[in-house]
Parts: sequence; C-alpha cells; structure tokens
Amino acid sequence: QEELADKTGLIPGLDVILSYEECIKPILDFVIDITDVPIILDAPTYNVKIKAINYVKEAGIQERIIYNSITPESNNEEYKLLADSKINNFVLLGVESKQWTTQARMKVIDNLIKKAKSSNFARNNFIIDTAVLDVTSLGLAMNAMHEVKKKYGYPVGSGAHNAVDTWRNLKSKFGNIKKYASVVASTITLGAGADFLLYGPVQHAELIYPTVAFIKAAHSQLLFDEARMAPSSHPVFKIG
Repeated sequence: QEELADKTGLIPGLDVILSYEECIKPILDFVIDITDVPIILDAPTYNVKIKAINYVKEAGIQERIIYNSITPESNNEEYKLLADSKINNFVLLGVESKQWTTQARMKVIDNLIKKAKSSNFARNNFIIDTAVLDVTSLGLAMNAMHEVKKKYGYPVGSGAHNAVDTWRNLKSKFGNIKKYASVVASTITLGAGADFLLYGPVQHAELIYPTVAFIKAAHSQLLFDEARMAPSSHPVFKIG
C-alpha cells in the first residue's frame, strides 16, 4: 500500500480493526513499529473501544490515531474518554436507518457535529463518514457527502465497499468479480466529492490506488478553471 501511495501521490492510511480486548496492545504496538501512516482505530464493540482509547492515551500515540468512529450510539462516557485521551482526529459516522432520506442523514450528521464540537476534544479534526450499509444507501451517502461539504467543509467519505459486501447474488449471477465491483463502488464516490475511501481488504490496494490516481489526475484539469495548477506531488504528475 505504501509503495503504491508513493507511485501515485495518494495519501495512505491503515484501518486497524481491534476485534477483542487482548489484541489491542500487541496489534497497535506492531503497527506503530512497522509504518508511519495514520492509523484508523476501528473497534466494533463498546468495551473494546474504551480499552483502545485508554491504551492510546497510555502509549502516547494520539497524534497517529484517527478514531473510527463516533456514532449516534456513542454515549457521554465515550465522549469524555475521547476528550481526556487527547486524540485529535475523529470519524463521525452518520448512520441513519429509519427514514432513508438525505435529509434524515444530514440531521444525524448535524447532531454528531454539534455534540462533538461541544465535547472539549484536543482538536476538532472531523472527517465525516456518510455511512454506506448496502447498495441502496450508497446513493444517499453520496448525496450527503455533497451536502456536508457545502454546509461544513469537512472531509467526507465512506466504506462504499459495504454496498458490494451485501450484494447477495453478485457471484451467482455475475461470477467472481467482487473485488472489481468494490473498486467501482469506492471510486464513484469521488464524483460526489469524497476525500477518503475506506476500500476494504488491503489486498485491493493494487487496484484501488491506480484507479483513484487516474480519477484524481482527470479532476486536476478543473483547477485551470480557477487559474490554479496541481502541486508537483499530485497524482497527475506521478502516474504518466
């Protein structure tokens, strides 16, 4: 992934999933030791989240961490621990599964931002995950990306590969094309203004990095409309 990032001019990150409490220290210690890229701290259960936050503070690695994620289910204890931990960077996950409209999703995101900004975090560095759960939610998530950027200017993105992971009849109807479909699902969000992609298994990096770099290179020409030019580190100067 890091080699591909160097080739393409894209910025990598590593989504580290901590499935249970006993793995927190060995996995984080290992990852911190082998890479300098930002670490997206991803814990699926509340108890593991709390232990992971405490270990980040104990190990003094707050600057390396992007906390994934603050959700509508996050309680006051979680907010307080995050404030005390001095973690600087947070994913706010705009999950909404009742009304399934852009307006409802934006209301959830508005509330998350309001709560997070009032929680005395070390820094209010927020990136907004507009929450892709399945195929039909991908369109809503993309629309919400546009709305969030227009209203707040925060970086936006999603785990759009979830749309493909929940596509039940993909293999039976179309064969073994899941990784290619995942790349498509991820990269189409760039058209909605996505700033980051949670693209799934790291094995997909060999496809996702060149594809994203190609799209970014195509978009770079739009800077001329603003009398600007892409910097030398931009993918347009890396992939030719």
